[in-house]
Formats: sequence, C-alpha cells, structure tokens
Amino acid sequence: MVTKCLVLGGGGFIGSNICRRLSADGLAVTAFGRRKGVAPLPPEVAWFEGDFRDKLAVTSALQNHDTVIHLVHSAWPSTADADIAADIRDSIIPSVDLLDACVGSGVKRVIYFSSGGTVYGEVDEIPIKEDSPTYPVGAYGVSKLMIEHYVRLYERKYGLNCFIVRLANPFGPWQIEAHNQGLIAFAGHLIQSDRQVTVYGDGSARRDYVYVEDVADFAARLINYNGAKRTFNVGGGGNGQSILDVIHAIEASLGKKATIKREPSRPFDVPSNVLSIERAERELGWRPATSFLDGIDNTLSWQREFYATLRTP
Repeated sequence: MVTKCLVLGGGGFIGSNICRRLSADGLAVTAFGRRKGVAPLPPEVAWFEGDFRDKLAVTSALQNHDTVIHLVHSAWPSTADADIAADIRDSIIPSVDLLDACVGSGVKRVIYFSSGGTVYGEVDEIPIKEDSPTYPVGAYGVSKLMIEHYVRLYERKYGLNCFIVRLANPFGPWQIEAHNQGLIAFAGHLIQSDRQVTVYGDGSARRDYVYVEDVADFAARLINYNGAKRTFNVGGGGNGQSILDVIHAIEASLGKKATIKREPSRPFDVPSNVLSIERAERELGWRPATSFLDGIDNTLSWQREFYATLRTP
C-alpha cells in the first residue's frame, strides 16, 4: 500500500524539499501551509491551504493520511523570547491539537522536527548526543522541547508511532533569508549585494550545518524505519563551523570580501552546538552526502540565479 504523507509546513524551505523527495520515492504527498513558498512543488504533490492554528483545517487535511511530518513553528529563536505567551498559544497548543487529531483520524506515524540547535542549551560534551541533558536557554528551545514531551506522551498514551528529529542548521537552494535566520542564506545574499553582515559576539560561536537535500534523505529513511529509537540528531557529521568560518567560506566561494558589523552576543546564543549523528548512521545508515563547502557553492550559485531572475524586468 502506498504511504500517504501529510507535510505540515510543506510550502517552506525544509518542507518543500521533503515533499519533492518523498514524491520522487513514490509516496502520495500532501503539503499543508498558509501559502506556497518560493520553491516549486512537483505537480503530483497535493496542496492544502490552511493555518496550523485552525483545528478544523488541520483535521480536514489529516483525513486519509497515515503519516504526518510536523515542521510548523510560529516563532523563530530570535523572536520567541519577545512574546512567550504567543509562542505557547500559536505553537504548543496547536501541536497538542494536532496530536489529538492524529489519534482521531487514525494516523499511524508522526515525525516531529524539533531543534537540535536550541533544545540542548549549554553542554559540557561536544558533539552532543541524543541522551545529553536538555536545558534550553531561550523560549524557542523550551517550546520545542515541550512539544517533544507531548509527542512522547501521545505515543505512550495512544500508541502513535512517533519520532523526534533534532535538526541542526539546514541550508541550501530555495532558502530565503528571513528574521535573521539561516546564516548562510542571509550572509551569502548580503555579501553578494555589497551589504554588511552583522556578527554577534566575536564570531567564534560554533554551529552545525546540514545540506537540505540530506535532511530530506533522512526523512525518507525515517518513514520506513521500524527500530526502537525515537529521537535522532540530524547534523553535518563533522566538527561544525564558527560564524567566521561560514563567512570566510562564503568569501572564498564568491571571491569577494565581506563587510562585517559587530554586535554584542545575544542571550539565547550558546558558545558551541555540534550534534553527534552516530545514532542516525547506526540505525538508518544515514550520513550527509553533501560536504559543507560543496553545499556553500550550490547555495550561492542558486542565489545568484534566483535574485538575477527577480531583477529581470
């Protein structure tokens, strides 16, 4: 029987890549979102327009689907602290409503995309493993972690087959810079546009980056996984890159120097966050196929073409 998959947030950067991959694998895919993003979806991917906060819309979209991939979150790490109550109202409560609807609709598998970059907080051991302590330092990480706990609760209480993906920083073509998120997309576009790049702190903060097609490959494998593990880190599989490492890699790819503006460190930024992917490799045979530098080249090449098209009258 063909797997029928609903991708919540399917019009976004990560979601559209996952939709394309699952559709190419022969799954019946529906993308759900408030609006389609810039990335085109294959014609065979159905589109369901709706707001994640609308219980009726979500319940309607779930009908006749056996697998759900949940990618929606209302806030960003840089904005969640400004209105914590709104993040609870618009992200946590609708996620619980979703889980209720999954139980009522007979959904068999739920894959929740959490945040490997924020749920752990400051840790003593790098790379970070899935069983490391979780002490988020910002509201975004707290809400992501709370949704994780509800996902686990619904698995225990109702028998939903649930998985949690703690994702590092995805990047690649079709990522549009927004809300100061997506350093590679944001900095790449700024440098190509001869605008300055803001660096918070001294630029030594180390992060983990993973190419978006590799994220989609992981999702495709997880849909067919029947092992015992429930939580997976998905990252680049190396030692990560500092903020300045990323900027230097972009400069090298473009053959162009960046103009840097310095700002103080932000309270939700931790000194280092690099994920161990040993579990994903052991359980699913997954490792990123695209190197960081190749991913940088691919992303910047796409950016040049994309923004040139926008400028064409």
